[in-house]
Amino acid sequence: MQMRARFIPPLAACLVLSTSALADPGEPAAEARPAFDAGDVRWHESFRRVGAREYVLAPALLMSGLAAQYVPEPPEAGWRGPILLDRPMQDWLRADSASGRRQADTVGDVLAAVSITQLVFDAWFVAAGIHGQTDVAWQMTVIDAQTYGLSELAVTITKLLVARERPYAEQCDSGGGSHCDLENRYLSFYSGHANSTSTFAGLTCAHHQKLALYGSFGADLGACLGSVSVALATGVLRTVADEHWWSDVLVGHAIGFSAGYLLSWGLYYKSGEAGADHASHSTWFPIVGSGVWGLAWGGQL
Repeated sequence: MQMRARFIPPLAACLVLSTSALADPGEPAAEARPAFDAGDVRWHESFRRVGAREYVLAPALLMSGLAAQYVPEPPEAGWRGPILLDRPMQDWLRADSASGRRQADTVGDVLAAVSITQLVFDAWFVAAGIHGQTDVAWQMTVIDAQTYGLSELAVTITKLLVARERPYAEQCDSGGGSHCDLENRYLSFYSGHANSTSTFAGLTCAHHQKLALYGSFGADLGACLGSVSVALATGVLRTVADEHWWSDVLVGHAIGFSAGYLLSWGLYYKSGEAGADHASHSTWFPIVGSGVWGLAWGGQL
């Protein structure tokens, strides 16, 4: 390809643009693939790899989130009652019987377990087992652990600081209500189940968007949508069980998915976008000759 350069007097730099990579003019330009159609399962050089920072942060965040759960809950509520659509949604979704609420609580726990199981399955059964990409599985696992640790620590601290009374406790002072003796009565805001399942859903979507774990656009997109559906169902069940107000659930979904998707995509996968591929094939180089010298820059357009 033709190189165009304008030479400027000494101590100046000139900009040179090329339509091919400087290292290998015959190398074909990297193909920009749509989301959920990565084409292969490998940790591209343009993706950011986990390192010493993650090896410190991931266990530290996980242990901090676990330790925070043992902090005694506030002795009294800092916030009581519904806001906005909380009451209509409670009237619509809350199970009428105590057994129905217990069942909804149990199913919600099961869905939360399914949600985290998918991350382990994708990393170690699909990426490592089927595709033989143990390194990819390790990158995914460390990213998942770090993100979940941060998300869990955030929701636990928020619950302790806000001290919102759970909806089932409205009847406790008058002698009604169910399981009023539970220790987490003032830990309603925001929903931990909605937060964790949405964090897992965000991570699942980010992984499947950039890695062809299931081998096709439809299958990888389906994995993302399936994990999102599990998260949404879990949130609904928390309202059916009368464990959370609807606003608790919505905030849990928003923060959880943002943490799972945006952190993993922004910190690790974003550099794999087409624009970053372009930048990875560019460089500065010196120009010397005919009494002039300077710098030139070359890269792919």
